[in-house]
Amino acid sequence: DDCDGYIDNLTTGKTESMTRECYTGSLNTKGKGECKAGKESCSGGKWNGKCVGEILPNTDVCNGKDDDCDGSIDEDFPTLGKLCSVGLGECKRDGKLVCKDDASVKCNAVEGKPIAEICNDKYKDDNCDGLIDNTTGAVCYSAEVHIPAGSFIMGSPLGELGRRSNETQHIVTLTRSFAMWKYEVTQKQFLDLMRYNPSHFQPPQIATPCPNCPVEQVSWHEALAFCNELSIKAGLRGQECFDCTGSGKTVSCKLKPAYQEIDPQTKKVIKDNVYKCTGYRLPTEAEWEYAYRAGTITAFHNGEITSANGKDSNLEQIGWYNLNSSSKTYPVGKKDANGWELHDMAGNVWEWCWDWYSDTYPQSVSVDPVGPSSGSKRVDRSGSWYSTAQDCRAASRSYVSGPSYRYRDLGFRLVRSL
Repeated sequence: DDCDGYIDNLTTGKTESMTRECYTGSLNTKGKGECKAGKESCSGGKWNGKCVGEILPNTDVCNGKDDDCDGSIDEDFPTLGKLCSVGLGECKRDGKLVCKDDASVKCNAVEGKPIAEICNDKYKDDNCDGLIDNTTGAVCYSAEVHIPAGSFIMGSPLGELGRRSNETQHIVTLTRSFAMWKYEVTQKQFLDLMRYNPSHFQPPQIATPCPNCPVEQVSWHEALAFCNELSIKAGLRGQECFDCTGSGKTVSCKLKPAYQEIDPQTKKVIKDNVYKCTGYRLPTEAEWEYAYRAGTITAFHNGEITSANGKDSNLEQIGWYNLNSSSKTYPVGKKDANGWELHDMAGNVWEWCWDWYSDTYPQSVSVDPVGPSSGSKRVDRSGSWYSTAQDCRAASRSYVSGPSYRYRDLGFRLVRSL
């Protein structure tokens, strides 16, 4: 009698309404789309009356709503290249437009091959896979910044507060531009792609999950495995930089032979030319400092250092370190970015680099450096929530004792050659 789908269903204290708001589509679409209607009444076990002002089903548009009120969101573009009327990023592959835009939406994706999905960019399908951010179950990734090729002075001047002897200034030229993630890789991003989260800063170690905090306690090998998986996910299959064996925390990765220069006599590796690889990878130490500085020459990208071991007013604006972190990580992107829109380059977590570590820099101009051809220690940069101010400077250098080591203040961010 009350049209609720049950016969003789009596619930003490329940007041049954004899009218309801009606709208197109199944009941679970209410509020998801532009599908509001009028009122209809119940009599004789049936709903009667016409929905006044009903918006008729429409073709879905790419806006995260169920516009045609059929219970599905943005289903008009389930496959690559299917046209949806608005909101898609313009993604060109081999010179052909594979998903289109409304004229009012500017190109968002990189011209060329589809890139990884970018989070929270107003419902754009950056990698043209038919999925937008997380609204339909897509794995979305950090926005990239394009860093131009160029030259800079790497290292620190003699008078810089907190300077160490391994920071000898020298000129570096990077001949290839590259894309770098604006943020450190987060726990959620790592979990979504790799299906596990190695981080210390998650329950039960902390009370509340922090999915947007940087992933940490991740080895150099795990970072490379993530790079490979992301390359595949981003439409760069066949351009992965590494050969990996094993899985999870026991994975082991090395650079593909195609990107190594081999001595024809000794058959030993002369140089790892990671710049040739166009898949995702870790930045070289030179790329990392070049990106941190973003054209600046000061200790921090926003000014000079005022205290090596105490509270520093400039660092307070750009990074989490030992005197403002309360001994934990924080969600990425909460501090000021540098001139190239990169966040957390100072502090939060140390970031793995590609290079083997050496105490000394080249004494002359260096072009596309990749560090020593072999070693036992890998470079990390940035400083962390545990670090003093001097460790968070642009020129500050550090290393991890081996590529399999992991620490609760050590994470990574990604680059790819353009």
